[in-house]
Amino acid sequence: MLYLVVTALAAFSTVGPGSVALQIQLPRRAFLTSTAAAISATTTLLPVDAVDLNTDEFTITYDPTVGPLGLEIKDVTFSTAIRVQVASILPSSQVLGQQSWKDYISKSQTYLRTSSYDEYLQDVADKLAPPPGLIISSVNGKSTERTNAQGVRQILSEEIPKMDGQPILITLKSSSGFNEALVTLKESETVTTNISPSSPSSPAQDLKITQLKKPLTPTATIAGVGDLVEVAYKGYYLPPGITDASKGSGRVPFDSSSARNDDSTIQFVLGKQPFGQFPPAFNVGIENMRVGEVRGIEVPPVLGYGEEGFKKFGVPGSVFLYFEIELKAVNALYK
Repeated sequence: MLYLVVTALAAFSTVGPGSVALQIQLPRRAFLTSTAAAISATTTLLPVDAVDLNTDEFTITYDPTVGPLGLEIKDVTFSTAIRVQVASILPSSQVLGQQSWKDYISKSQTYLRTSSYDEYLQDVADKLAPPPGLIISSVNGKSTERTNAQGVRQILSEEIPKMDGQPILITLKSSSGFNEALVTLKESETVTTNISPSSPSSPAQDLKITQLKKPLTPTATIAGVGDLVEVAYKGYYLPPGITDASKGSGRVPFDSSSARNDDSTIQFVLGKQPFGQFPPAFNVGIENMRVGEVRGIEVPPVLGYGEEGFKKFGVPGSVFLYFEIELKAVNALYK
């Protein structure tokens, strides 16, 4: 395994698509030890030292005058996309004393064997703590979701001259936080995750899921990939250029379960339906739903019908979609 120490004076270059670095199966790792930068007034980062319960992102700070950040990062590849993951954390890391990190760890006990933050710190010191399960989403508002570890270090080094003793803000995304938040979603609550666009020139896009009606009971059957689900739904697309799916936005109906089936509901195996039958967001929106629950799903183009649209239903390209979905049954269980 290769380890690189990044210093404030080091220069880096972004590795482009098709290079050997993108094909490495055992990912290259590096310790983040550099920089800080100025934040523009338009940057939409979460408040420092606060984890928003309705998003899978939170922000940490790095003060280069204190010392290394102490996060080990590596490249991970999902299909053709590459992401930069936090592989491990050093006992001396600055983030261990930050409230946003503490909040994240306290919410993530499902995969951490520790029962308290002090025990977690001891595991970090003993090198027993599992990987944090985090992706580096942005550095001072600059997206890092379409670059690799070397690209992240390049962004950090470019920010150095812009700083005047100010800390750098690094936004982290939980690889499991979105799904975990959906399990505990409450009526009228919305969970949001940022989706990397299909091309570097496209703007970032958000997937939003709102619980419109709570399940029949708190312990109602929950849907997972591979389950036979029965749903009733209505689908809309928004006029080109419109991203707000609220009522009055001019959303146009284009599909529904009643239009596809005389019984007003349809059944399919979650995550296994033929490609093109439903947009990718359909699976994401239904997973972890409970019987009787109704969700509203705001779908960005990258998880909808993309730039091509869906001519069969008259859906234009590059438009946002909105679905209202009610889960009627899971594996023929209606409760």
